[in-house]
Amino acid sequence: MKLLLEIGNTRLKWVLLQNFSVSNKTLARKGSLYIKDLNSSFKDIKDNLLFKEITDSRDQILKSHLYFKKDIKKSRIEVTWLSVGPEEVEKKVIQILTTIIGKTPPKKLLTPYTGSLTLNLNYAEIEVRCSYDDPKAFGADRWAALVGLAALGPPPVKSEKDGYQITLVSSGTATVVDHITWKIMKDKTWKCELTDGMIYPGFEKMYSAISFVKNINPKKNRNIKFNPRNTNDAINSGIAKCQVSTVSNRNSNIVLVHGGCSKEWIRAFSLFKAKDVKAIERPWLVFEGIHTLSTII
Repeated sequence: MKLLLEIGNTRLKWVLLQNFSVSNKTLARKGSLYIKDLNSSFKDIKDNLLFKEITDSRDQILKSHLYFKKDIKKSRIEVTWLSVGPEEVEKKVIQILTTIIGKTPPKKLLTPYTGSLTLNLNYAEIEVRCSYDDPKAFGADRWAALVGLAALGPPPVKSEKDGYQITLVSSGTATVVDHITWKIMKDKTWKCELTDGMIYPGFEKMYSAISFVKNINPKKNRNIKFNPRNTNDAINSGIAKCQVSTVSNRNSNIVLVHGGCSKEWIRAFSLFKAKDVKAIERPWLVFEGIHTLSTII
Protein backbone atom coordinates (compact mmCIF):
# COMPACT_ATOMS: atom_id res chain seq x y z
CA MET A 1 0.00 0.00 0.00
CA LYS A 2 1.29 3.45 -0.90
CA LEU A 3 0.64 6.69 0.94
CA LEU A 4 1.44 9.83 -1.06
CA LEU A 5 1.37 13.05 0.93
CA GLU A 6 1.88 16.75 0.22
CA ILE A 7 2.21 19.42 2.90
CA GLY A 8 1.36 22.79 1.40
CA ASN A 9 1.16 26.31 2.78
CA THR A 10 -2.53 26.06 3.62
CA ARG A 11 -3.56 22.42 3.25
CA LEU A 12 -2.20 18.93 3.66
CA LYS A 13 -3.36 16.49 0.98
CA TRP A 14 -2.90 12.75 0.76
CA VAL A 15 -3.70 9.77 -1.46
CA LEU A 16 -3.72 6.13 -0.33
CA LEU A 17 -3.32 3.43 -3.00
CA GLN A 18 -3.57 -0.35 -2.79
CA ASN A 19 -2.95 -2.64 -5.72
CA PHE A 20 -4.59 -6.06 -5.45
CA SER A 21 -2.56 -8.38 -7.68
CA VAL A 22 -5.08 -11.21 -7.35
CA SER A 23 -7.89 -9.23 -8.96
CA ASN A 24 -5.66 -6.75 -10.83
CA LYS A 25 -7.43 -3.81 -9.21
CA THR A 26 -6.17 -0.63 -7.57
CA LEU A 27 -8.29 0.94 -4.87
CA ALA A 28 -7.72 4.48 -3.66
CA ARG A 29 -8.80 6.96 -1.01
CA LYS A 30 -7.89 10.62 -0.82
CA GLY A 31 -8.30 13.44 1.63
CA SER A 32 -7.16 16.87 2.70
CA LEU A 33 -7.25 19.05 5.77
CA TYR A 34 -6.25 22.56 6.67
CA ILE A 35 -2.88 22.97 8.35
CA LYS A 36 -4.61 24.78 11.22
CA ASP A 37 -6.72 21.66 11.89
CA LEU A 38 -3.62 19.49 11.87
CA ASN A 39 -2.10 21.77 14.50
CA SER A 40 -5.05 21.35 16.86
CA SER A 41 -3.92 20.10 20.26
CA PHE A 42 -4.41 16.42 21.06
CA LYS A 43 -3.42 14.22 23.98
CA ASP A 44 -2.81 11.13 21.89
CA ILE A 45 -1.52 11.01 18.31
CA LYS A 46 -4.28 8.52 17.51
CA ASP A 47 -6.82 11.26 18.24
CA ASN A 48 -5.35 13.47 15.53
CA LEU A 49 -7.57 14.00 12.48
CA LEU A 50 -4.85 13.00 10.00
CA PHE A 51 -4.19 9.74 11.84
CA LYS A 52 -7.90 8.90 11.86
CA GLU A 53 -8.43 9.76 8.19
CA ILE A 54 -5.52 7.65 6.95
CA THR A 55 -6.09 4.62 9.18
CA ASP A 56 -9.84 4.62 8.54
CA SER A 57 -9.19 4.80 4.80
CA ARG A 58 -6.63 2.01 5.01
CA ASP A 59 -9.14 -0.24 6.76
CA GLN A 60 -11.89 0.63 4.27
CA ILE A 61 -9.66 -0.26 1.33
CA LEU A 62 -8.64 -3.59 2.78
CA LYS A 63 -12.10 -4.54 4.02
CA SER A 64 -13.52 -3.87 0.57
CA HIS A 65 -11.56 -6.79 -0.83
CA LEU A 66 -12.36 -10.22 0.61
CA TYR A 67 -8.89 -11.59 -0.12
CA PHE A 68 -7.34 -9.14 2.34
CA LYS A 69 -10.13 -9.16 4.89
CA LYS A 70 -8.04 -11.06 7.47
CA ASP A 71 -4.77 -9.26 6.73
CA ILE A 72 -5.51 -5.66 7.65
CA LYS A 73 -2.84 -5.52 10.36
CA LYS A 74 -0.25 -7.12 8.11
CA SER A 75 -0.53 -4.53 5.36
CA ARG A 76 2.58 -2.34 5.13
CA ILE A 77 2.28 1.29 4.09
CA GLU A 78 5.08 2.81 2.02
CA VAL A 79 5.22 6.58 2.40
CA THR A 80 6.40 9.13 -0.16
CA TRP A 81 5.95 12.75 0.83
CA LEU A 82 6.99 16.31 0.16
CA SER A 83 6.55 19.58 1.97
CA VAL A 84 6.67 23.29 1.33
CA GLY A 85 5.03 23.98 4.69
CA PRO A 86 6.40 25.02 8.10
CA GLU A 87 9.00 22.85 9.81
CA GLU A 88 6.86 22.41 12.93
CA VAL A 89 4.09 20.94 10.77
CA GLU A 90 6.56 18.52 9.18
CA LYS A 91 7.65 17.33 12.63
CA LYS A 92 4.06 16.68 13.66
CA VAL A 93 3.33 14.80 10.43
CA ILE A 94 6.44 12.64 10.93
CA GLN A 95 5.17 11.74 14.42
CA ILE A 96 1.80 10.73 13.03
CA LEU A 97 3.27 8.74 10.14
CA THR A 98 5.68 6.96 12.48
CA THR A 99 2.73 5.82 14.59
CA ILE A 100 0.82 4.63 11.51
CA ILE A 101 3.61 2.67 9.81
CA GLY A 102 5.55 1.63 12.92
CA LYS A 103 8.83 3.24 11.88
CA THR A 104 10.26 6.60 10.91
CA PRO A 105 9.11 7.53 7.40
CA PRO A 106 11.69 8.18 4.68
CA LYS A 107 13.03 11.68 4.15
CA LYS A 108 10.84 14.08 2.22
CA LEU A 109 11.28 14.51 -1.52
CA LEU A 110 13.51 17.34 -2.67
CA THR A 111 14.47 18.71 -6.05
CA PRO A 112 17.78 17.07 -7.09
CA TYR A 113 20.89 19.22 -6.71
CA THR A 114 21.49 18.87 -10.44
CA GLY A 115 17.89 19.74 -11.27
CA SER A 116 17.64 16.73 -13.58
CA LEU A 117 16.24 13.23 -13.65
CA THR A 118 15.85 10.56 -16.33
CA LEU A 119 12.55 8.73 -16.66
CA ASN A 120 12.64 5.43 -18.50
CA LEU A 121 9.14 4.86 -19.79
CA ASN A 122 8.04 1.90 -21.90
CA TYR A 123 8.00 3.96 -25.07
CA ALA A 124 10.59 6.69 -24.43
CA GLU A 125 13.44 7.98 -22.30
CA ILE A 126 12.74 11.43 -20.92
CA GLU A 127 15.23 13.82 -19.37
CA VAL A 128 13.37 16.00 -16.88
CA ARG A 129 15.25 19.21 -16.19
CA CYS A 130 14.79 22.35 -14.12
CA SER A 131 17.02 25.10 -15.53
CA TYR A 132 16.82 27.36 -12.50
CA ASP A 133 20.09 29.03 -11.48
CA ASP A 134 19.99 27.05 -8.23
CA PRO A 135 17.87 23.92 -8.85
CA LYS A 136 18.05 22.67 -5.26
CA ALA A 137 16.13 25.80 -4.19
CA PHE A 138 13.32 24.92 -6.60
CA GLY A 139 10.18 23.95 -4.66
CA ALA A 140 9.57 20.22 -4.26
CA ASP A 141 5.90 20.64 -5.20
CA ARG A 142 6.87 22.33 -8.47
CA TRP A 143 9.42 19.59 -9.13
CA ALA A 144 6.80 16.89 -8.53
CA ALA A 145 4.40 18.66 -10.91
CA LEU A 146 7.14 18.79 -13.56
CA VAL A 147 7.86 15.07 -13.13
CA GLY A 148 4.12 14.36 -13.26
CA LEU A 149 3.89 16.29 -16.52
CA ALA A 150 6.86 14.40 -17.99
CA ALA A 151 5.36 11.06 -16.96
CA LEU A 152 2.26 11.83 -19.03
CA GLY A 153 4.48 11.35 -22.07
CA PRO A 154 5.78 13.55 -24.87
CA PRO A 155 3.51 15.78 -26.96
CA PRO A 156 3.16 15.57 -30.76
CA VAL A 157 6.44 17.19 -31.84
CA LYS A 158 7.14 16.52 -35.51
CA SER A 159 10.91 16.96 -35.71
CA GLU A 160 14.04 17.70 -33.68
CA LYS A 161 13.90 21.32 -34.86
CA ASP A 162 10.46 21.84 -33.40
CA GLY A 163 9.70 22.45 -29.75
CA TYR A 164 6.42 22.16 -27.90
CA GLN A 165 5.64 24.83 -25.33
CA ILE A 166 3.53 24.13 -22.27
CA THR A 167 2.57 26.65 -19.61
CA LEU A 168 2.12 24.87 -16.29
CA VAL A 169 -0.01 26.78 -13.79
CA SER A 170 -0.45 26.02 -10.10
CA SER A 171 -3.33 28.07 -8.74
CA GLY A 172 -3.54 27.98 -4.96
CA THR A 173 -2.28 30.09 -2.06
CA ALA A 174 0.17 31.43 -4.61
CA THR A 175 -0.16 31.34 -8.37
CA VAL A 176 2.86 29.77 -10.05
CA VAL A 177 3.34 29.99 -13.81
CA ASP A 178 6.11 27.76 -15.18
CA HIS A 179 7.21 27.55 -18.80
CA ILE A 180 8.03 24.07 -20.09
CA THR A 181 9.67 23.11 -23.37
CA TRP A 182 9.52 19.61 -24.85
CA LYS A 183 12.17 18.66 -27.41
CA ILE A 184 13.11 15.50 -29.28
CA MET A 185 16.79 14.78 -28.66
CA LYS A 186 16.94 11.62 -30.79
CA ASP A 187 14.78 8.59 -31.52
CA LYS A 188 12.67 7.80 -28.44
CA THR A 189 14.66 10.27 -26.33
CA TRP A 190 13.08 13.51 -25.14
CA LYS A 191 13.82 16.48 -22.93
CA CYS A 192 11.13 18.06 -20.76
CA GLU A 193 12.71 21.28 -19.51
CA LEU A 194 11.39 23.96 -17.19
CA THR A 195 13.07 27.10 -18.47
CA ASP A 196 11.66 29.81 -16.18
CA GLY A 197 8.67 30.73 -14.06
CA MET A 198 6.82 33.39 -12.08
CA ILE A 199 5.19 33.40 -8.64
CA TYR A 200 2.64 35.88 -7.31
CA PRO A 201 -0.23 35.93 -4.77
CA GLY A 202 -3.18 33.67 -5.54
CA PHE A 203 -6.87 34.61 -5.69
CA GLU A 204 -7.50 34.53 -1.94
CA LYS A 205 -4.36 36.51 -1.10
CA MET A 206 -5.38 39.19 -3.59
CA TYR A 207 -8.87 39.34 -2.10
CA SER A 208 -7.36 39.72 1.38
CA ALA A 209 -5.12 42.52 0.15
CA ILE A 210 -8.09 44.59 -1.00
CA SER A 211 -10.28 43.97 2.04
CA PHE A 212 -9.66 47.57 3.17
CA VAL A 213 -12.34 48.74 0.71
CA LYS A 214 -15.51 49.27 2.76
CA ASN A 215 -19.06 48.11 2.07
CA ILE A 216 -18.16 45.57 -0.59
CA ASN A 217 -18.39 41.80 -0.85
CA PRO A 218 -16.73 40.79 -4.13
CA LYS A 219 -16.37 37.15 -3.04
CA LYS A 220 -20.15 36.74 -2.76
CA ASN A 221 -20.74 35.90 -6.43
CA ARG A 222 -17.30 36.12 -8.07
CA ASN A 223 -18.70 37.73 -11.23
CA ILE A 224 -15.99 38.50 -13.77
CA LYS A 225 -16.66 40.68 -16.80
CA PHE A 226 -14.78 42.38 -19.60
CA ASN A 227 -16.45 45.68 -18.76
CA PRO A 228 -17.50 45.62 -15.09
CA ARG A 229 -19.91 48.36 -14.02
CA ASN A 230 -19.99 48.06 -10.24
CA THR A 231 -17.31 47.89 -7.56
CA ASN A 232 -17.72 44.21 -6.68
CA ASP A 233 -17.48 43.11 -10.30
CA ALA A 234 -14.57 45.49 -10.87
CA ILE A 235 -12.60 43.89 -8.03
CA ASN A 236 -13.45 40.35 -9.14
CA SER A 237 -12.57 41.09 -12.74
CA GLY A 238 -9.38 42.93 -11.85
CA ILE A 239 -8.12 40.07 -9.68
CA ALA A 240 -9.08 37.48 -12.28
CA LYS A 241 -7.28 39.37 -15.03
CA CYS A 242 -4.17 39.76 -12.87
CA GLN A 243 -4.13 36.00 -12.26
CA VAL A 244 -3.92 35.15 -15.96
CA SER A 245 -2.06 38.19 -17.27
CA THR A 246 1.39 36.55 -17.29
CA VAL A 247 0.29 33.77 -19.66
CA SER A 248 0.80 34.59 -23.32
CA ASN A 249 -1.14 32.84 -26.08
CA ARG A 250 1.88 33.16 -28.35
CA ASN A 251 4.24 31.30 -26.01
CA SER A 252 2.23 28.13 -25.40
CA ASN A 253 0.75 25.26 -27.34
CA ILE A 254 -1.27 24.34 -24.27
CA VAL A 255 -1.89 25.51 -20.70
CA LEU A 256 -2.12 22.87 -17.97
CA VAL A 257 -3.62 23.94 -14.63
CA HIS A 258 -3.66 22.32 -11.20
CA GLY A 259 -4.20 23.46 -7.62
CA GLY A 260 -7.15 24.33 -5.39
CA CYS A 261 -8.22 27.35 -7.46
CA SER A 262 -7.68 25.74 -10.87
CA LYS A 263 -11.32 26.00 -11.96
CA GLU A 264 -11.44 29.69 -11.06
CA TRP A 265 -8.18 30.31 -12.92
CA ILE A 266 -9.42 28.52 -16.05
CA ARG A 267 -12.64 30.55 -15.98
CA ALA A 268 -10.60 33.77 -15.90
CA PHE A 269 -8.28 32.54 -18.64
CA SER A 270 -11.22 31.61 -20.86
CA LEU A 271 -12.63 35.13 -20.58
CA PHE A 272 -9.53 37.30 -20.74
CA LYS A 273 -6.81 35.36 -22.56
CA ALA A 274 -7.89 32.22 -24.40
CA LYS A 275 -7.89 32.40 -28.19
CA ASP A 276 -6.17 29.49 -29.88
CA VAL A 277 -4.81 28.06 -26.62
CA LYS A 278 -6.81 25.72 -24.43
CA ALA A 279 -6.46 25.51 -20.65
CA ILE A 280 -6.83 21.97 -19.31
CA GLU A 281 -7.32 21.08 -15.67
CA ARG A 282 -5.09 18.35 -14.20
CA PRO A 283 -5.98 18.64 -10.50
CA TRP A 284 -3.79 15.82 -9.17
CA LEU A 285 -0.65 16.51 -11.21
CA VAL A 286 1.59 16.90 -8.15
CA PHE A 287 0.46 13.48 -6.91
CA GLU A 288 1.09 11.97 -10.33
CA GLY A 289 4.65 13.22 -9.92
CA ILE A 290 4.95 11.95 -6.34
CA HIS A 291 3.70 8.55 -7.47
CA THR A 292 6.21 8.46 -10.33
CA LEU A 293 9.04 9.41 -7.97
CA SER A 294 7.92 6.74 -5.48
CA THR A 295 8.67 4.08 -8.10
CA ILE A 296 12.25 5.19 -8.76
CA ILE A 297 13.66 6.32 -5.40
